[in-house]
Amino acid sequence: MKAYEQTNPIISSVHFLFLMLTVMFTSNPIISLTALTGAILFNIVAGQARVLKSDYKFFLLIFILVTLSNPLFSPVGNTVLIKVFAITVTLESLAYGASTALMLISVMLWCRILCLTLAGDRIIYLFKGHMPKLALIISMSLHYIPMMKREWKHISDTQKTLGNYCLSNTKGKIRLYLSCFSTLISCSLENAAQTVKSMEARGYGSAARTSCSEYPFRFSDTLLLIVYVILFSSVTAAACMGCIGFVFYPELEGVKTAGSPTYTAIAYLCFGLMSLLPFLTELKELVQWNFCRSKI
Repeated sequence: MKAYEQTNPIISSVHFLFLMLTVMFTSNPIISLTALTGAILFNIVAGQARVLKSDYKFFLLIFILVTLSNPLFSPVGNTVLIKVFAITVTLESLAYGASTALMLISVMLWCRILCLTLAGDRIIYLFKGHMPKLALIISMSLHYIPMMKREWKHISDTQKTLGNYCLSNTKGKIRLYLSCFSTLISCSLENAAQTVKSMEARGYGSAARTSCSEYPFRFSDTLLLIVYVILFSSVTAAACMGCIGFVFYPELEGVKTAGSPTYTAIAYLCFGLMSLLPFLTELKELVQWNFCRSKI
């Protein structure tokens, strides 16, 4: 993930904003599936395939729950599949639930990518001129969340190894979780106190803040920003003209365009390029690195 990290943090933020606005406000499963594909490919080429594999059950569970729960809140549609008591399950409500689940999963994966690429001093760089305190809070929060997950696993494994609690029944598991949670809170408070002392020792609040990292806006960043703006503007214009519509109710009709099919194809192509551009950037860097290593 070196190539994407070398871009200016503003570029990463703008790309994420454009992507999320398109995915969340179009309600188009093709758009959501394209964004999901781009996120999965980027995670794979960035070395996060193992993490992605360990979380696929969680994402699958989200997909099933959101898809099956939508008929409970929106039992509308002409194609009735089954009736269970007073609940009517229609094909349209299931399709809309599946589309919503795809959108939710793609947003979660892109948020993970944002956390990987915008960590620490990159967040402070984004907000240091206007909201430095908010930038510090966000940066510290993103630091503490994975740290607390690692600490929880360490505490849980230690308690299981010591055999202090019986895990064969529900009561023993509850006692184990409560003990781990109590220990985790104590560790978190201790880490917070150490952080406060460390910041005071470094003179935090005694003078104007300085930044240890600066990210110059290079020509490649300017070019990339122009490309993102053009792609997003094309997709937005197509959405305003009704070229990337998707009809779920009252009957599932699928893709429905109000303009020329050419505009629709161009819009999907632009969004696909916007979703896959980080992956293509990383892939290019990886190919160049392997080629240089083969010449040694």
